[in-house]
This record gives sequence, structure tokens and C-alpha cells, in this order.
Amino acid sequence: MKSFLKKLFAYLFIVVTVLCIILSYCFYDYQKTRVPQIKYNTFHNNFKNVDSIGIVLGTSHTFYGIDSKLLDGEVFNFASISQSLMEDYAILKHIKNPIKSVVLPLSYFSNWHYLYTTQSDGEKLRTIDYQSTYNINYPKYLKRKDIMNLLSEVSKNPFKKASEDQFDNKGNLIGKCDFDSKDITDAKTVFERHKMGKDFSKINPYLDSITRFCDKNNIKLFIVVTPYTQAYNNYTSAGGFDNYLNRIKIKYNINNCFVLDFRTYFKASDESTMFRDADHLSICGRSAFTKYLNQQINTISSTKNYTPQASN
Repeated sequence: MKSFLKKLFAYLFIVVTVLCIILSYCFYDYQKTRVPQIKYNTFHNNFKNVDSIGIVLGTSHTFYGIDSKLLDGEVFNFASISQSLMEDYAILKHIKNPIKSVVLPLSYFSNWHYLYTTQSDGEKLRTIDYQSTYNINYPKYLKRKDIMNLLSEVSKNPFKKASEDQFDNKGNLIGKCDFDSKDITDAKTVFERHKMGKDFSKINPYLDSITRFCDKNNIKLFIVVTPYTQAYNNYTSAGGFDNYLNRIKIKYNINNCFVLDFRTYFKASDESTMFRDADHLSICGRSAFTKYLNQQINTISSTKNYTPQASN
């Protein structure tokens, strides 16, 4: 009996060890296909020895909406879908290159603190992406359901196509103007999704941290509201975003910090071409908007007393 148990435990030990090795490899492979890790590697491969850089931070609005190649100088796009200000601050502190400028989007859901607080299981998994890439210590641990979701994603990942080829060497999404049928175009649906758990009674402390960091290091900070469709802009305005934006403008009325509102940049007649959904630009819209943003940034940089234009 003892001999049988010893063999059984030995077999179990071997099986568990093999499974751990397989899962470790799958997790390593999984991390290589995740946006934060891809952008981390791309940046260090292409910008390691570059002085005087600019960076684009933020959420899907700058992930889809800004092409850093069209901004003057060496600019890298670190934006990712649902990336919060907490992650933006961690990325900003991580960079060792001398930074001359930061583009940071402000939106209706900028006031959430952590990706983990989202209701979406897929977005909760992104906490692991940032933990492993930038060593962020989140205030909550993954629950059993989240761990099972992670294991499921890790196990499926070897059968998925790697996503490194989705980005150019400056961190920009590569693509065409084609509309994705999975995108949500209904403005009300998008607005309801974004307003969950957002508290406009106070300003996110990480926005304070980013502003102080830029001010201390003499970095120009451009807080940008990217273009919206007319319908989505109406919902966010009615939801209190205008007052919140005004408070931001007053609070951060300091040297080297500029708040630029481009929500109404595109005309309603251009929306079918310039937007991929209610609040995200298409590749065509991204190109047109980034060129205009670059002009505004250049004007600001060369003019002491400048009032930016909000629309064309």
C-alpha cells in the first residue's frame, strides 16, 4: 500500500510540475500579446537612446484618436483601452528619457481610479497586464472568478494570433478607415456604459499627481478632450461633464499645463467618415484630428498668451 501511495504521489507531482511549466510558458506567451507589454517593449526597442521625447497617454480615445507619427518630434503613443490615470502616472514615472511634452485625454470616465473597479471581466484582467509590466500595486486582489477567467485566457492564447503587428514603432494602431460592425454607434448606449461609478464631485487624485510631476520636471502637459459625435457630446454635457471640465481648467491654470476641448471639432456631416463609433475616431478621423492637434500644440509652444480654438 505504501509503495502504491508513493508511486501515486510521484505521478501527481510530475503531472502538477508539468502543468505548472505549461501554464508558465502560456502566461509568458500571453503577456507578449497584451497591449501594455507590447507598447513597453516597442518603446524600449525604438526610443531607448532618444532624447527629448513626447508621449501620449490615456484611454481608447487616444489609442484610436491620436497618431503620434503626425506630432512633431519623437513621440510615442502609450495609450490603451480603458487605461486609467493611475496607469498613466505609472507609465510617466517609468520613462527615463527626458520628456518635453505629454498629451493626456480627459473624458467622461476619467474619474475612475483603478481598472479593477470596472464591471467588465475582460477589463479586470488588464490589472494583471499593468502589474506585470509596471509593477503597480493594486488595492484589491483578484477573486476566484477573475483567476479562472485569467486561466481561461492564458490557455486559449497559444491558439490566437500574436498582436505585435497591430502597432507601428511609435505605438500607434495600424489600420484603415473601415467601420467595425462590433463597434457601438448608439450614443446613449455608450454614455450609459461610461457613466457607471463615475464621481464628478471630486477630481481624480492621479490627475493631480500627473500635473505636479509635469510641473516639477518642466514638461508641457496638454490635457485634451478628443472629438465626439454630436449625440454623445450632448449626453455627456447633460451628465455634468461641462462643469467638470471648467473645474479642471480653473484648477490647472498653471505654467506648462493647457486644457484643450475638441469635442465639437468635426461637423455632424463628417461623422460617418471620421468616427468609428459614438466617441472614438476612425483612422481617417485620427489623421485629420492629429494634424490639427499638432498645429495647436505648435502654436501654444510659440505663443505665451494663447487661447486654443475648439472647432474648425
